[in-house]
Amino acid sequence: MAGPLNNKLHTVCLDDSKVYRADCQHCSIRHLMLFSPLEMESISTLLWPIHRCISAAKTSIYHQGQPPYGIFSIRRGFVKLVSLNKNGQHRIIRLLGPGSCIGLEALLNENYHQTAEAVTELDFCTIPIKTIYHIEKEQPILYEQLQKQWDQQLYEADKWLSELLVGSIKGRVCRFLLMQYHLQKLPDNKIILISNQDIASILATSKETISRCITNLRNEGIIQRQEKRLYTLDLESIQAIADE
Repeated sequence: MAGPLNNKLHTVCLDDSKVYRADCQHCSIRHLMLFSPLEMESISTLLWPIHRCISAAKTSIYHQGQPPYGIFSIRRGFVKLVSLNKNGQHRIIRLLGPGSCIGLEALLNENYHQTAEAVTELDFCTIPIKTIYHIEKEQPILYEQLQKQWDQQLYEADKWLSELLVGSIKGRVCRFLLMQYHLQKLPDNKIILISNQDIASILATSKETISRCITNLRNEGIIQRQEKRLYTLDLESIQAIADE
């Protein structure tokens, strides 16, 4: 990987981020990424505007209502998309991890619909809109990849509405834990749990309610705290509660 760029990257974000020249051709996780099916050598000259960024947790990648610059492809870490309504209330509408693209509305020349904030340290690539258009002309298969991203995120949005906002709070928390387990893909049934306040925002309840529910699950041995926000899950028990 090339060293940090000396000039400040002109994007919508990243005042305190480390910025590198991307190396798409030698990306170690390219099979997970947007460009996975592309023939890279034939478009190598089109890739120079893409940058790889590493940002600390709580860094905002872009803000709701901001004019579009490009899309952002997550390599490592997790992002929460936060929507601010007319009453000034913040709501987390989705969590996304490695292999996902955020800011896709930029391709429609629309301002960003939500604020994207890093939950953990985030390693991601910034891809300008013009670069996407240029690559798509050379290799139309990129359109199919973008369509898959749209479809997957629509599916996830529907799933959040149907599974996280209906039923008992214990069942909803367990369904959330399962979603995070499948998103994070950590070994040994582990999960990094986001803050109780963030979980409350997602499930449309209070921080105190989430705290009580997490404590009850711990007392029942269904989740076990390993360190700080790292937990081990009893997947069978959690699945049983989620299915109730």
